[in-house]
Amino acid sequence: MKQKLSIFMAAVLLTLCLVIPAAAADGYRLIGDADEDGEVSILDATRIQRTLAGLVELSVLQDYLADVDGSGGVTILDATIIQRALADMAYDFYKTRLYTWRAKINAVDVVPDCLTPGEPPVIPQPTPGTTKRFTIEEAAHEIPSEYEVYVNDTLLHGRSTGEAFSYTFTDPGNYAFMVIAYDPFGGKYVYRFEIDVPDSQNRTPEIISAIYNKNTSILSVIAGGGAAPYEYEYVIRNDVSPNPPGGYNTPTSYFDFYIDENGIPTLKCEFSSRSAVYIPIDQLTKTLNYTCEVQVRDANGNLSEIKKVPISF
Repeated sequence: MKQKLSIFMAAVLLTLCLVIPAAAADGYRLIGDADEDGEVSILDATRIQRTLAGLVELSVLQDYLADVDGSGGVTILDATIIQRALADMAYDFYKTRLYTWRAKINAVDVVPDCLTPGEPPVIPQPTPGTTKRFTIEEAAHEIPSEYEVYVNDTLLHGRSTGEAFSYTFTDPGNYAFMVIAYDPFGGKYVYRFEIDVPDSQNRTPEIISAIYNKNTSILSVIAGGGAAPYEYEYVIRNDVSPNPPGGYNTPTSYFDFYIDENGIPTLKCEFSSRSAVYIPIDQLTKTLNYTCEVQVRDANGNLSEIKKVPISF
């Protein structure tokens, strides 16, 4: 009887091993292949049993492959399922458990410089000397991919699971990025993108964002392009009448009262380094509508277009 059993087990080892199908062999592993030898055999069941007995240890990937029933941990049931599959009692299980995902990067995004609730993110174009932070967007997997990042064919940082990286654009020019994702099953995915950094001497500054918060009466401005640092000018005009009832009160220290070229009373904050300014609403007639005209001047004296921001009470 023992001799017949030995012959049967030998036949199982020789003929019933579950080899990865040829179509999936490149870069894939089969659930149950606890020793990563490319097939599921009685040796994998034995390795699981020895692991549970504390005689051997599994790597992170082996531990995942050994979790045959997907319970979240390796148990004796995983070894039992392998043994049943080798006896041709549970082969359908493996046909549904063949793990076939490969690394795929969906996008590499610039982390916004400014996030304001209810407003779109602000992502100014990089200028020489600025540092930008990037995040790698990839479909989530139970075992994370590893990433390498190259800039103009030079390795920025080596292979790691970090999904974010930073880069400083030192000079004008074209920067070619290449991000390679490696999945734990031997596959890889290459994602490329480019960023142009124009010469700041030849760029006109622009107002990326100008947001007025009526709760705090503060107008915040973000500028890009041109050559930093920037200076800001704010001009408050009455949209309805050149002579608002009650006129203007005494201006604050950084807003000056004057009559513009059209004879309209105006409050003006001259060019300064203030990227955020308090709008003196106590000087305005609340029954009227006002607009604050914002303009930016860069270090080279280039002026942006004027952006008009409604002032509400």
